[in-house]
Amino acid sequence: MPVFVLRIQGRVQGVGYRAFCAREAQRLKINGTVRNCDDGSVELRCQVAHNELSTFIDVLNVGPPASHVKEILVQELVDHHLEHGFRILRN
Repeated sequence: MPVFVLRIQGRVQGVGYRAFCAREAQRLKINGTVRNCDDGSVELRCQVAHNELSTFIDVLNVGPPASHVKEILVQELVDHHLEHGFRILRN
């Protein structure tokens, strides 16, 4: 299954966005990690089928109530695998 890096930009730090990502990924049975970046964005690495990626991105665009997603940049990684489950990484 492919691995994607999603860079979520907007008001996504300090609003519970990483916890939201973890809950939604677990609900959708998506493996991966999420972390805050120094530039104020959030980086999410996820292993998800191509046909399920757009559903996950739609959910991430909504986010928790206090968030405001401006843009989600998507990059597919080649020959990468992620551990089973979903984790919030600390900086």
